[in-house]
Amino acid sequence: MHPRTPRSRAMLLALVTAVALTPVILTAQPPADRPGAQAGPFGSLRWRSLGPQRGGRSIASAGSLARPNEYYFGATGGGLWKTTDGGTTWRPVTDGQISSASVGAVAIAPSNSSRVYVGVENSASAGMHGLWTSADAFAAVPTWTQIS
Repeated sequence: MHPRTPRSRAMLLALVTAVALTPVILTAQPPADRPGAQAGPFGSLRWRSLGPQRGGRSIASAGSLARPNEYYFGATGGGLWKTTDGGTTWRPVTDGQISSASVGAVAIAPSNSSRVYVGVENSASAGMHGLWTSADAFAAVPTWTQIS
């Protein structure tokens, strides 16, 4: 038998401790009423896709406590998108109104959840190239004004 070095003893102790402290939820069986569900604090949650069915990436997002199911996300090459049902459906809200389709920043005014600010990028160079705002972002078709 090989003599145990302090390093091998420490590794063995770490392995035994990890096995002993492994949470029980890792081996729990799914509830009978939902096949494939996991036990634990997030067991009742299910994965779902958020956002519109489009390619590209989102680089900015915002929401407001005043409107808990309303969110915005800015897409690179896709403008600004909005949901009013917590992410189930999305619609574009800047199409044809702002100078660039690449939204790099979005913010909702803390004092007025109907005021939304959007920073747009120029795809040819890095950095922001314009700031737009809407005072009627709650409207079905908000109007946008360039402010810088």
